[in-house]
Amino acid sequence: MSGFQMLIGSTPKGIDLTQELHLVKIGLLYADSVTLCSPGALMLSNINELGNLSNVQRLKALLPIVYIYQPALKQSELILNIYFSLLEGNRKTKRFLINKFGLKEIKDIEKVGEELRLKIEEILQQSGFLELEKAFNSNKVILKSFQNNDVDQFVSGQYFWIKNGQ
Repeated sequence: MSGFQMLIGSTPKGIDLTQELHLVKIGLLYADSVTLCSPGALMLSNINELGNLSNVQRLKALLPIVYIYQPALKQSELILNIYFSLLEGNRKTKRFLINKFGLKEIKDIEKVGEELRLKIEEILQQSGFLELEKAFNSNKVILKSFQNNDVDQFVSGQYFWIKNGQ
């Protein structure tokens, strides 16, 4: 990237990204590119990635959450794991698993998975992430992801802005 670059940092305000969106818009008025350091936006970005998974992958990723909402399904964990691992296989295998272990558990887990998917979409919409995602897709705004070694950079002051000479 060339030109004037701006780094914007924000602190979490729950799941509301209004502040981040406002700062990014201002940053783009003055800079050629903006890097956003926002734990909230990063968390919602990771949640948004679930949308890029296949239904089976999404359900497998959400399974621990599904067990919280439907504890009775935890008893079927082994069956569900086998089912999910073979789900993308041929139809004969799927039919065998449904006949052997029952369709009810599979339907229940798919229902809860769909409810969670809809809830995730609602959260992303309400938070303002979808607007912020448009900025990320423009290639003018980069969402900074933090690695373990970034803790040293925080401690050394690389990410701090000292106000009023303090």
